[in-house]
This record gives sequence, structure tokens and C-alpha cells, in this order.
Amino acid sequence: MKIILKQPRGLSLIELLVAMTITMILLGGIYQVFISSTNAYSRNESLSRVQENGRFAMHVIREAVVGAGFLGCSQEPANYTSILSDEDDYHINYAVPIQGLEWVPDNPGTADELIDGAWEDDGGVVDPATIDEFNLTDPLTGSDILTVRHVITGQAFDLSADMGGPSANISTEDDLGLQDDQLMLIADCEASTLFRVDHYDDATGVVNPDGDLSKAYAEGAQLYLPRTSSFYIRTNSAGEPALYRRVTDAADPEELVEGVENMQVRYGVDTDGDRAADDYDAANDVSDWTDVVSVRIGLLLRSPNDMTHAEFNNSTYRVDDTDIDAPGDDRRFRMVMSTTIGLRNRLR
Repeated sequence: MKIILKQPRGLSLIELLVAMTITMILLGGIYQVFISSTNAYSRNESLSRVQENGRFAMHVIREAVVGAGFLGCSQEPANYTSILSDEDDYHINYAVPIQGLEWVPDNPGTADELIDGAWEDDGGVVDPATIDEFNLTDPLTGSDILTVRHVITGQAFDLSADMGGPSANISTEDDLGLQDDQLMLIADCEASTLFRVDHYDDATGVVNPDGDLSKAYAEGAQLYLPRTSSFYIRTNSAGEPALYRRVTDAADPEELVEGVENMQVRYGVDTDGDRAADDYDAANDVSDWTDVVSVRIGLLLRSPNDMTHAEFNNSTYRVDDTDIDAPGDDRRFRMVMSTTIGLRNRLR
């Protein structure tokens, strides 16, 4: 009888192990490519969000700072007069175009320097009650506060007739909706005067000032709405740090952009009268705010969410001349943005 031997079919154990090993290597490579792509996408998305937020924050601050001190056609501070009894109050002191508060830690260089300390101006420590008078709400410790004063250039109303004297009524446009006790600035190219509206007649456009002006203004002079804007860092309703702006007479501060952890401000001071910055000082080192001609802003921004597969962030960031430590308990992307802005109405 003839015996027929069948040829073995399929894979041997060794071949199977080799195939499995190759498959594992390929899968591992694919996984690494996937992880790398995910990390790159997460980082790029975080970078994009942070850059977008930073550009917007700087744009808003720049617009305010550039126009600081604008009080109509007459640009000389000596030509400005206020007839208010409370003219030196922080939020209506338009003789000073820009002002700020510096956060001064009790123990610089320690983990508590962003928590323990106080805000200071050129006169020293500012108490919390005074912070409330600045129209601020819950400013985040560790960051500086910047205040800018000017008039709204897009809302100027022409006088339609000469004033009969400094105590006379002002004739302007009707139906402006001005309110009693509202702040107004009247200006021509020789002088400007800050006053409160005693009464405004919507039908006739006649404004009764609450007091005698510095002069009798002629037809063609203009009325402006003054504005004080304070920029500061505060925690929003979602528990995230954000850049806020408080505008004169606004009921509440306005959140501008989320993810701004810290703001540091230095003021360019003209020490020799040539209208150019000679030194950049902290707010508590500025002896005369009318000498400030530029501002240097530094912002520390962070991404809205943790980056995928990133390490905990325990880096130290240099914001202007202040070192800020990341908390070390998140994986957020952080970036420092800085710029120097000139006060158009103070530079040569």
C-alpha cells in the first residue's frame, strides 16, 4: 500500500511570532504618530487661542492709551480747567491722563508674593476702600492696575451759538439724551473746561452748566463726553482669570478677554521736558503723572484648557521685570506678550 504524506499548511509558531512582532512594531509606530499629531494639534490650538486673546487684549489697551489725555483741540494741559468740587477724585481727575497702581508683595520671591501684599501709588499703600472708589470690583492680587482718562472722540457736539458769558447756557444739538449731573467737557483750541450738567432740554438743545465755566465759548466749540477706563485682572464667573475694563458710570465691569493671568505695567517718564521717555518706572515710583509719555505693558496669558499629554507646567515666566511662577498643577500653555505704547497727546 502506497502511503501519501500531506504537505503541512498554515504558519509555523515561529512565523506567527515574527508576524505578531512586526505587527506590534507597526502599531506602536502608528500610535506614536497619532500621539505626536494629537500633541501638535493641541499645542497649535492652544498657541492660536492664546495669541488671538493676547492680540485682542493689547488692541483694546492700545486704543485707550494712545488717546489718553485728549481733551479737545487744545492739547496743552495748562489750558484745562475743572469746575467740579471733587475734581481730584480718581475717576474724574482728567488733569492726569494716565495713572496706575502697583502690586507690591510683602515677601518678594516667595510663593505667596501674588497673594500677600498691597497696591501702591506714588503716595504709598492704597487701602481696599479706596480701591472701591476707583470703580473696580474684586481685582486679582499680584497684578497691576492701569487707568486711562480722555474724552470720546467720536461723540463731539458743536455749539450752535456763542455763549453770552461764562455763566450763560450752552446751545448745542437737540435730542442728545444728556442726563442731569452728567459729566461734560467743553473745548476749543484755546481752552477746555470740565463741568456737570445741571439740566439739558432735549427739545431746544440748551445745556445749563452746574457753575461758571472758565470762559465764554464761541460757536464752533465742541462738547465731549469724558471717559475713564480702568484695566485690571479679575476672576470671571467660570473661575478663570480675565482682563476686565471698568468705564466711568458703568454699572458693572466688562470682561474683555479670558485667560489673562497677570498684567505688569511700567510708565515711561519724561524727566527732562523733551516729551520722550527717559525712565520706565512702577506706579509707586512715579512722582508726577503728568510726566508720563508712554506705557510698557506685559501680559501673561494661558490656554483655556490643558494640552493633551503635556507635562505639568511649573515654568517661571518673566512678565516685564517680574517673575511669575506657573502653579504647577495644570498642563496649560502659557505665553508672555509685551508692548510699549506712546501717549499721542504727550509725545513730541
